Amino acid sequence: MTELTSMTPKKRFGFFSTLFMITYTVSYLTRINFGAVIVEMVDATGIARSLLSLAVTGAFFTYGAGQIVSGFLGDRFQPKNVVLAGLLTTSAINLALPFFRNYVVIIALWCVNGIAQAFIWPPMVRLMTYLFDSGDYARCGVRISCGSCAGTVLVYLVSPLIISIADWRWVFWFCGGVGVVMSLVWSRLCFRVEAVSPFSTARPAPAKSASRRFPFSVLLILIVLTTVCQGALRDGVSTWMPSFISESYDLGNAVSILTGAVLPVFSVLCLQFSAWIYRRFIPNPVLCAGLFFGVSALCSSALWLFRNVSPLLSVVLFALFNAAMHSTSQMQTVMVPSYFKNTGNVSLVSGILSSATYIGASLSIYGIALISERSGWGITLLLWAIVALAGTALCLAIFRPWDRYVKKLEKETV
Repeated sequence: MTELTSMTPKKRFGFFSTLFMITYTVSYLTRINFGAVIVEMVDATGIARSLLSLAVTGAFFTYGAGQIVSGFLGDRFQPKNVVLAGLLTTSAINLALPFFRNYVVIIALWCVNGIAQAFIWPPMVRLMTYLFDSGDYARCGVRISCGSCAGTVLVYLVSPLIISIADWRWVFWFCGGVGVVMSLVWSRLCFRVEAVSPFSTARPAPAKSASRRFPFSVLLILIVLTTVCQGALRDGVSTWMPSFISESYDLGNAVSILTGAVLPVFSVLCLQFSAWIYRRFIPNPVLCAGLFFGVSALCSSALWLFRNVSPLLSVVLFALFNAAMHSTSQMQTVMVPSYFKNTGNVSLVSGILSSATYIGASLSIYGIALISERSGWGITLLLWAIVALAGTALCLAIFRPWDRYVKKLEKETV
């Protein structure tokens, strides 16, 4: 604690935001590497692609469900230790998985990996609210989100290189080894949360009995619904954009998949922009989310109207659409939970909202495949626009009640 209090605010932000960003980057290395090498695994093991894909689907569901468990634990135990448990478990699974050739074992291991990965984000949100003021908290959230983009890029750059030198097993061993190193770094450099932040001028946290009462409300349920919409649009777009480009413009799978590399670039830029808008002009995360829902509604409407005009135009609109949804996610899963700091439930709220994102994503990924096959991409794009408009309308309807709700929370925790 002495080392923490001796840091200047600037040095403290730089040090810990970098630590959190790198940790989240490593978590992506150990989470999405399975999907990156699944084709090589099929060839090497002889296991059907449909069976191996169950591991990715299963991990998707366990990750979403695990967010709530992680949020609960992150509020009641040292968040440093919860994150460390997640890092160590995911590292061990990555190191062990290449030794198994039974698809049942592989699926089971990767589903457990989904739970382990869920132990990283909600406790990290609690650490951020403990350590930073509102401005630095928002900036740190952007850095961590950029870390997820960096992790994605690294996986798809490093995996082909490793496979060209060795084979698919070394991708897991490499990622698992990086995870072990990150676990040691985290254990050494992270800190323990005390009852009151040594950097905060806010009042102390409420008594234990008050801090364990979850601030349930209809408003929070409505925010969860907007988060489901966001997850459906964000992950649906990133998953199915290459298929749309390939089928609509006959560019071939390789070129279509390559267009997906545009999405992280736009997302990083838009995350920086949305955080600036939030800090300087719209310090209401629900209203800010509604603004970016509106941008996505415009982009999806334009996609529907001009879907057969130009592949370049479609890629740009997809990228803007996806970037707007990442900014909406930033408001919902990063900014909203920080308001629950003094209730003692910041980690739990973060876990619930993150879980809602993945509920929406799971519904969308299956639903888009079904609708696009049966009704075509025109209907699919129109439905995206309708969902985005619904998210916009809901956010605009509840942003003023959110202001009143926040003031009520502040009064209850005096």
